[in-house]
Amino acid sequence: MIRFAVAAAVAVLAVVALNARPTTAAANTTAKEACVKVFERQRACTNDFIPALVDLRASVDKPKGIAAEAAKPGGRDALIKQALSEWKSDSTDASIDQTCGRIANSPKAAGATQMADTCVSSPDCPGFVKCVIPLMKQTL
Repeated sequence: MIRFAVAAAVAVLAVVALNARPTTAAANTTAKEACVKVFERQRACTNDFIPALVDLRASVDKPKGIAAEAAKPGGRDALIKQALSEWKSDSTDASIDQTCGRIANSPKAAGATQMADTCVSSPDCPGFVKCVIPLMKQTL
């Protein structure tokens, strides 16, 4: 079975977003606070976010073999179910705090003050997901 590694995929997004240029409104936001905002929005948008994440990972076959799994009858649905199961633990406050602490302390996060502020401020989940998935694709 393919370990979906939702947290790893989201953590990669967080590092990319942390390196985004801050907007004036987000200038005082710390890297960890920004990371937490993205994770919380992903969690709030779980029903839109996880299927889009599965589709993205299948489209680039990462992890290797996920495209073949998704192409099987019922495969995409099974992968979404698996990802949702993993997301239950990956999206807890404690997990988010730990992951964002690690990301914020990484050299790649140096000087970062916001995480994909444009995406986080999207008024609805479909808009957020449409904005955030292309950012994630750049990191896969």
